[in-house]
Amino acid sequence: MRVVPFETDGFTGSGFSMHYMEAAVRQLDTAQFDTVHGSVFVDDERELAGYRDVLDRVEKTALSESETRQFIHRLAGDL
Repeated sequence: MRVVPFETDGFTGSGFSMHYMEAAVRQLDTAQFDTVHGSVFVDDERELAGYRDVLDRVEKTALSESETRQFIHRLAGDL
């Protein structure tokens, strides 16, 4: 788990949980996300490209694993 800082902007569609499952064969990749209407599974290559782009941007912006641990410990201490 890695944290994306609260002050980070520019993540359209990041208000929902998303799981991206990569398969050994690219055509089997699937994205799953939750909406107010239930879970949605996406396997269309064009749609997956958009979700993969969001995930790549999140991964580039997220804190490192050690920074994430420090952030969580600091947050827990504030509670």
